[in-house]
Amino acid sequence: MDGDEVWWRADELEAGGDREGARALYLEAMAGGVTGAGVEYGVALLRWGEDAAEAERLFRASIAAGEDWNGDERLGELLRDTGRAEEAVEMLGARLGEGHLHLARLMANILAGDPLRHAEAEQWYRVALDDEDPYAANDLGAFLSERPGREEEARVLLLRAYLAGDDLAAGNLGSMASDDGDTAEAIRWLRIAVEEGRDAKLLQLSKLEDEAGDAASAARRIRRAIGLGLAGAHTAYARHLQRNGEEPVVIEAAHQIAVEAADEDADYWYAAWLEVRDRLEEALRHYGLAAEGGDRDAYLRLAYVLHDLDRDEEAEVRLREGTELGDPHCAVAHAHLLLDQDRAGEVPAVLERATALGADLEEIEGLRGLLPPR
Repeated sequence: MDGDEVWWRADELEAGGDREGARALYLEAMAGGVTGAGVEYGVALLRWGEDAAEAERLFRASIAAGEDWNGDERLGELLRDTGRAEEAVEMLGARLGEGHLHLARLMANILAGDPLRHAEAEQWYRVALDDEDPYAANDLGAFLSERPGREEEARVLLLRAYLAGDDLAAGNLGSMASDDGDTAEAIRWLRIAVEEGRDAKLLQLSKLEDEAGDAASAARRIRRAIGLGLAGAHTAYARHLQRNGEEPVVIEAAHQIAVEAADEDADYWYAAWLEVRDRLEEALRHYGLAAEGGDRDAYLRLAYVLHDLDRDEEAEVRLREGTELGDPHCAVAHAHLLLDQDRAGEVPAVLERATALGADLEEIEGLRGLLPPR
């Protein structure tokens, strides 16, 4: 049995629920010296949520054996996904130096996650583009779309990618149009993306359709997202009901379903709804759960609710926590709180931190103007 037959048969066994049968087939192929069998088994182990260390060993063994089977690419992805980006960059750099240019886009994608290495990332994206990587135009376009002043370059690259058949490009063009405030253009591109199977764009599209007044279509998108089990779909449905004036009892039931399903951002948005309805103790509890779950934005809302409950000491603790997590809005709010408490001497240090975190400079200067002269 050659490699293609092994992969096809293993996929068939896995799809039928016979993971152990698929495992036995991979191991048999490895024992028989079938090229790429180790890499494919390593990929399967990761897909099954099993032994990442064994997968890494298999990828490294494939590279050492000189197999032309993308073991280096799989290893780079594994290192990136397990928080070892620097190790991935070192390995990829060595392989690229040996002429393995198919790794250029992966290298660029990893470097793009480090704000201090964006220039390097762009260089590698362009290497991938010159090497005719079919996905390089989309990835470079998406990267440039987030760089101020590079939007037109990004749009040209994304259009190029779309015309070349990259099914991610339409969604990125839709996101760009949405960021530009062009709702009609955003909806047009996102509908193309969804029609081409990019289900991950369903919720973004539904929100824009809601804003454009097409509530029926938005609801259909959200119901499909719920059926597909997309993260955030239950929460999106609760917010859709809010935007369209549904009865409070129905909205709350939808929020509670989202919370019970541990849906993405469910506690935060349920808390926001409770806060508007002056159910502050309940809002406090759900903002707290959102913060515990890693939602940085929840710290600012926690502080505001605590302030409304005349619990300023606790509010300040939350603002300090949010600032430590890198939220400039928490730092600015902390400065306001200190001024309200006649603690002006502590404000300059807080404003310095807010500036470092990228807070609005006009607001910072306004706060400085409220300080007493030295």
